[in-house]
Amino acid sequence: MVWFSDPATSLPAAWPWAGFIPGRDGAETAEDAAQSHFLLISEAPFLAGHFPGRPILPGVAIIDAALMVCRAAAGARHLRLDAISAARFFAAVLPGDEVTLRAVPSGAGTWRAAAHANGVLCARMTLHVTEQAAAPRHAAAPRRPHFDVGAAEIALRLPQRPPMLMLEGAMHLPEGTWAMHGRPHMPAATPGTHRMNYPTSLICEGFFQAAGCALQGAIADGAMLLLGSIGRAEFAAVPHASEAVRHIVTSSRMLGDAALVAGQTRTEDDVLVASYTDVLVVARGTEARPTRTGGPLMTQTS
Repeated sequence: MVWFSDPATSLPAAWPWAGFIPGRDGAETAEDAAQSHFLLISEAPFLAGHFPGRPILPGVAIIDAALMVCRAAAGARHLRLDAISAARFFAAVLPGDEVTLRAVPSGAGTWRAAAHANGVLCARMTLHVTEQAAAPRHAAAPRRPHFDVGAAEIALRLPQRPPMLMLEGAMHLPEGTWAMHGRPHMPAATPGTHRMNYPTSLICEGFFQAAGCALQGAIADGAMLLLGSIGRAEFAAVPHASEAVRHIVTSSRMLGDAALVAGQTRTEDDVLVASYTDVLVVARGTEARPTRTGGPLMTQTS
């Protein structure tokens, strides 16, 4: 699978599963903005298990694609995501939708991005980016910790998410919290090429799945978890694609059928990868149908 924000891919090549529409993409030089159009096809790997029989484009895919559009506008192939703020998701993106992504600079290293599906606003966010390369780091030797909960039980907690399950086990921590371990669901780098970094979108996806596990018992069995908004997510380090990371949900507060969560992602050698503040997720029963006009909380997290 090609992830949008992998700097090894060119702009059109980054949309193979999404049905990229040639000739409708370009830069608006007056504003240094960029706008991209694509058609979401039902065979998109990003839709696998998301959800069975009811495919919805994950919110992390929109974030990933927005970063790619920022790269096109800035002419900076290796633009890196430092943080996401004020992200809100308003409507589902479904197979067959024509999606328009537009990014406009709004200050040094800051871009405001919006996504529309068939003319309806489905997401908007602010991306904070840098052209600086990630600091080199030596990964810890791979190890498999003792898990209190294994992948099979996690799959039962997130019944709609396989085969794109990002978690391989969980350990119980003091004060009733859990550390969820995961690895990226992506092929290893081809021998002789660069060692691919862990895409930011997958770091987020793993944390959102961990939040879903942490909230079990507070939500209805089998409910889908939808991403409503991200107050702020900051990315401090870039793991390699082969590394395992652990996601820790440090707090959660139920708000009716929604929850406000916060937490961190760290490497096995305890390097901070990402921190999350005020992430709003909501539980929706499997009988609920995707909609474009139902307000926030219509794009899934995990």
